[in-house]
Amino acid sequence: NDNGIPDGCDIDSASPGDYAFYDCNFNRVPDGCEFGDCNANSLLDTCEGASGRLYVRQGPHSLHDGASWGSAYVSVVDALCVAAAQPERHFEIWVAAGNYLPSIAGSADRGQSFGLLSNVELLGGFAGNETSRVQRNVLANPTVLGGDFAGDDPEVSEIVDPRGGYRADNAYHIVFAGNVGPTAILDGFVILGGNADGGGKGEDGFGGGLLVRGA
Repeated sequence: NDNGIPDGCDIDSASPGDYAFYDCNFNRVPDGCEFGDCNANSLLDTCEGASGRLYVRQGPHSLHDGASWGSAYVSVVDALCVAAAQPERHFEIWVAAGNYLPSIAGSADRGQSFGLLSNVELLGGFAGNETSRVQRNVLANPTVLGGDFAGDDPEVSEIVDPRGGYRADNAYHIVFAGNVGPTAILDGFVILGGNADGGGKGEDGFGGGLLVRGA
């Protein structure tokens, strides 16, 4: 239609039903064609989490917008990045039982961690069908934030040398609390598999489970 916008990113060039994208801010540019989509789900981060609650649950879903258990994110990192894009708002992130890594797009960078945020309550222990946070059962629904990228750590019940080479790939820190206030909440999780073996005087030499800086 000669309006200077590539047809694939131009709502005006498409007929209703011909395109599969969203325009949550009604600026007639598909959200997937705009900047600010940290979790690559073709939705603008600032248009997600309208209810103030984001859901995370592993398993197949047809949509990953974090708005319900049925359309939950499969990664805790996806929910955290949406909350980080809206620092003026308060969020609850409900996470169902499972094992979660702080990886982005399949990366195994040992420097990655789950970063706590002010005004964000990160809550584990859900089964994945609750409608109220008081319904969760953290003992029945173990929710693990881990750092074993290779998936080769032995079971917790095994008596092993913690210096074993199987931890060489693990994240230096599982959770990072940097310059956050008392509104940054972490509750209902098992923290497992950190390996702060960086040595020297750097931060990678301590805080395998939780590294706190300026909080």
